[in-house]
Amino acid sequence: ASGAIWKSLLEVSPCFLLAGMGMVASGALLNWTTDNMEVFQVLPALVILVPALLGLKGNLEMTLGARLGSHANNNELTGQSFWPIVSSNAMAVQGQAIIVGAAASVLAIGENVVTMRVWNPHHALLLAASSITAASVASLLLSSLMIAIVVVAARGGVDPDNITAPIAGMLGDFCTLGIVVVVANGFWQIPEDFYAAALTCLLVSYAFLAVFCCIGAYRSKY
Repeated sequence: ASGAIWKSLLEVSPCFLLAGMGMVASGALLNWTTDNMEVFQVLPALVILVPALLGLKGNLEMTLGARLGSHANNNELTGQSFWPIVSSNAMAVQGQAIIVGAAASVLAIGENVVTMRVWNPHHALLLAASSITAASVASLLLSSLMIAIVVVAARGGVDPDNITAPIAGMLGDFCTLGIVVVVANGFWQIPEDFYAAALTCLLVSYAFLAVFCCIGAYRSKY
């Protein structure tokens, strides 16, 4: 019993240390962006997206890690069942991420209207597109990472449940925040003549992608 406790402690401790460092790095990045990037100064409501996306996205990735960890512990991530399990779970998380991004953008848009006391469609498009794109891209990257971590851990004799959650917390915060910054700044640089059409088409595409992923995940037995 004591051996199992020490084994779990050795597996968990480094990951929790890294998770704490990731939170500190995320705070430093957020402080720098709010002080130095024009888009965050012109549109302070972007900051509202950060806690919502970080919290909800982290929960999605940790849930994915826990589900895949359960499959790995049951020796189900082998043979012909590997790709159906991985693809259905990845589609579920992608669909949820787009919905989460949309929900976060609604809150940010509402806060922006209340603060500015005026409806600005360009600001609303930027908030919605930045939130959903950041959530979707972060979901794709972090889901791929979670899948790789679970597979490598299971094959290396390490319990995936001991390491996936803190790693998801560490990388989820920093990566999602970094993607929000890059995406928002990129959209801010789009020429005004193409701005509305480009972001509207992007949002419509994400709506179709969310429906496709949710239907695919729902039809899977995993």
